[in-house]
Amino acid sequence: MATHGPFLSPTAIATLGQKIYEERYKADFEANHRGKYAAINVRTGDAILGDTPEQAVEKGRSQAPDGLFHLVRVGFPSVYSGSSMTAYDA
Repeated sequence: MATHGPFLSPTAIATLGQKIYEERYKADFEANHRGKYAAINVRTGDAILGDTPEQAVEKGRSQAPDGLFHLVRVGFPSVYSGSSMTAYDA
């Protein structure tokens, strides 16, 4: 279900990327790569793993400069947790 069309909204990228992740990669990645980050290219359906979000996206961009990526933290409900977002702590 990957797409080669040039225009997708951020919501469409996230929805499609999550669907690709769940259908193709989730079982294997959660068994073997928990805690890593996966950049899912919604144009090709490819998944690129990295130790950090930046590394996953940079590796993805080096392989597919025109890719559209959805980022997943393997084994977690979101890429960033609320406790790690402390910019506004008093």
